[in-house]
Amino acid sequence: MRRGPRSRAGHHGDFIRDSQATRRRFENETQTSLTTLRARCYSARMAKQTSTRFNWRRFYWQLATYLVLYVLSIGPMYWRWHVAMHLSNPSLADTLIVQFYQPLLFACEIGFIRDAVNAYINWWIL
Repeated sequence: MRRGPRSRAGHHGDFIRDSQATRRRFENETQTSLTTLRARCYSARMAKQTSTRFNWRRFYWQLATYLVLYVLSIGPMYWRWHVAMHLSNPSLADTLIVQFYQPLLFACEIGFIRDAVNAYINWWIL
């Protein structure tokens, strides 16, 4: 009688050993899966906790970047702003442009800011 890998049908002891081995393998895989799941949940919780904390350094860098870009945007928009300032009957777009650059106009009342902005505008219009 030839015994191959599937010829264990009549041996009850082999079946029990195989089922115990299968059960141990399933328990190990389940334990590994639970450990992995716990680790993923923990790392997700930690990522959420660190991402909800307010980052002041990032805030100040973004604020400084936006302010610099705001001031630099007057260069290419100078003639449009100049025309909008001197119109007797401005359109809505002209009014919005004037209002957008109004804080920069107030800041230019300070001497060194006025000199820097005028030098920058002169670079654009010449």
